Amino acid sequence: MVKKQCWMTYEIMELMSERRSYKGRDLAKYKEVHHVIRWKIHLAKEQRLAEQCERIKDLQHRHDSFNVHKTIKETLGINKSRGYGILFDSTHNIAVSITEKLKVWQIYIEKFFQ
Repeated sequence: MVKKQCWMTYEIMELMSERRSYKGRDLAKYKEVHHVIRWKIHLAKEQRLAEQCERIKDLQHRHDSFNVHKTIKETLGINKSRGYGILFDSTHNIAVSITEKLKVWQIYIEKFFQ
């Protein structure tokens, strides 16, 4: 399972609530705070990635190739869920309930073994 990347800091959350207070009242101040938020998020992402790179370098120095690859995959988000397991019926609608899924599987098996 992939850990979600968390770039948010307490400072950014405070700025977001400040921005919310300016919404619909003071457009110039809203845009100014919005710009600061985007910049702080950018800096937080850069810091997080720099920390991940340092961790990878440390793992390489210790010759821990398993955790090097694992950390790289986590950093790049390669292990994301692809949405497998979704069943579609004959009209290309998603089968949501258990009875619909059972019916789709029953039709599939009947066609498969004919």
